[in-house]
Amino acid sequence: MNASYSDWIHDQDLTILQRSSHRRERGVRQEDTISPKLFSATLENVFRELEWDDIGVNVDDRILHYLRFADDIMLITPSISPAERMLINFDRVCGNVGLQLNLTKTMFMRNGQ
Repeated sequence: MNASYSDWIHDQDLTILQRSSHRRERGVRQEDTISPKLFSATLENVFRELEWDDIGVNVDDRILHYLRFADDIMLITPSISPAERMLINFDRVCGNVGLQLNLTKTMFMRNGQ
């Protein structure tokens, strides 16, 4: 798809940005300033789709399913079986919006016995 843009910022006859064209296959360039915001919004929608009401750990009478910061996500479960279920569910919902887990960066951690 050829996309072109012209005169993004202008003041009457003064053109600040000239016409340019580029080839974009899909998505937003990673270094684009909008990229983290789009990723965050997309990820928020992913978490709203997940059905984890019965999975997680109880913290102060609330069920905690995950912690996240930017693109780092930690799924929280009391044992490995629900963790596997969460990961499969998370991967499926991410796939629905075009996100893919990086399995080389995926880790399981265990706390306690």
